[in-house]
Amino acid sequence: MKIRVAKPQDYPRIAALHTAVYPDKPETEPITVLSWSVHSVLLVAEERKQILGTLAVTRPQESTDSITAFVYAAAVHPSHQGKGIMQSLLKALSGSLQVNGIEYIRFQALDTAVATHKLALKYGAEPQPTPDGSAPMYEIRCAAITNGEGD
Repeated sequence: MKIRVAKPQDYPRIAALHTAVYPDKPETEPITVLSWSVHSVLLVAEERKQILGTLAVTRPQESTDSITAFVYAAAVHPSHQGKGIMQSLLKALSGSLQVNGIEYIRFQALDTAVATHKLALKYGAEPQPTPDGSAPMYEIRCAAITNGEGD
């Protein structure tokens, strides 16, 4: 499996993946627009030209906590869930973030994303309530991922 930055020609396969993972939340267009902004990057996990997973990160802006990056567009194809793909994406991301002075990643997990909740807890994150009462937020130390503390 190869982890790499998404390319524009990947978008149809990314859209298909997100439709399979989130059939009730078609968010294909925002994902493609945000992934190419100056402050964001979208990673894909690919095997035999099939995109198995995605993970995007937005680096902090000057007006926010500069040691925390925000993760979104996390998805692993249903037929490949539980095989370490999201963990591989997180590891690829966290090492790069640490080199750039980012110490934490923060993300929100949908209530239906049981594997995401388990993965966050595995790395020592505790669910944090959101002001609007929606799905909980998690914050994970990049070093915990990079050092394999959840392995």
